[in-house]
Amino acid sequence: MVTKLLTLVLVVGVVALPFLSCSKNEAQTSGDITPQNVAANIQKVNLDVQGMTCTGCQYNVESALKKVPGVAEAKADYASHSAVVQYDPKKANVEQLVEAINKIGYHAQKATLN
Repeated sequence: MVTKLLTLVLVVGVVALPFLSCSKNEAQTSGDITPQNVAANIQKVNLDVQGMTCTGCQYNVESALKKVPGVAEAKADYASHSAVVQYDPKKANVEQLVEAINKIGYHAQKATLN
């Protein structure tokens, strides 16, 4: 019984050690990166997405968009057949966003104003 308890304590300690020893590095290099600068570089695009029929589809579209480098936020809505994406135009473009959705079996295009 004591051996099992010691083994359990050892395993828990080994598993927890990386989490306890990690520290967040707060250093910034030049002060150029501020929330205001980041927000100023973010663009928003509305996409029409055909083929979404449920919340699972909605999740799949959001997940595909979030994998595109430069995407800050992606929200899809199956009921309105749309997605809203906030992205850094230096790292991503609308064509990449559309392609990410089309690759998973939906049909996307940039929304047009009526």
